[in-house]
Amino acid sequence: MRVAKPCKIEGCGKLDPKGSHGMCGKHAQRVRRYGDPYYITSEEIRLERLRLAQPTLGRVQKRTYKKLYGRHEHRRVAEQMLGRPLADNEIVHHKDGNKHNNSPDNLEVMTQSEHMKEHWPAMSAIHLATSRIVEWKDERHTTSEWERLLGIPPNVLHSRLSRGWTVERAMLQPVWRKP
Repeated sequence: MRVAKPCKIEGCGKLDPKGSHGMCGKHAQRVRRYGDPYYITSEEIRLERLRLAQPTLGRVQKRTYKKLYGRHEHRRVAEQMLGRPLADNEIVHHKDGNKHNNSPDNLEVMTQSEHMKEHWPAMSAIHLATSRIVEWKDERHTTSEWERLLGIPPNVLHSRLSRGWTVERAMLQPVWRKP
C-alpha cells in the first residue's frame, strides 16, 4: 500500500494522494493545463472564464433580473458607479422600468421607502396592503376587508394578487395552515 506524501511544491503542504508526479491535485492540474505548477490566472480572467462557461439559454425571463457571477447585475453596476458596496437597505431602481437595462444612466440608488414612494406615490408603505380595492361578485372592498369577511389571514389576498393570481382564484383557494 502506497503512503501519501506531501506535495513536492515548496510551501504547499497538501498531500499527493494518487502519485501525480509528487504533486497535489491543484499543482498537477496546473502542469497539465499550463505546463507550470506555479501558474496562477488573474482574478479577472478567472471570473470571465467562469461566466463564459455558464450555460446560456438565449433568453431571460421578463420577470427576473440578469445575474453576473451569481449576483444581480444591476447591483454590481450600481456598486461600480458609487465606488462602494451597497448597504442592505439600498435599492437599485431601474428608471425606465426595464429590468434588463442595466446601463449606469438607467440606474438610481435609493432607500426602500424612497423606492416605495417612486412606485406608489399615493400610498404609504404602511397602508399598501390594506388600501388595494378588489371587486368580486359585484362587491368592492379592500384586501384587508375581504380577508376579514372570508376569514383569511392578513396580507394573503394582497400577496396572491401581487403574484398574478386571478381574483377568483385568490378568493376561493383555501389557505394552508400549519397543524
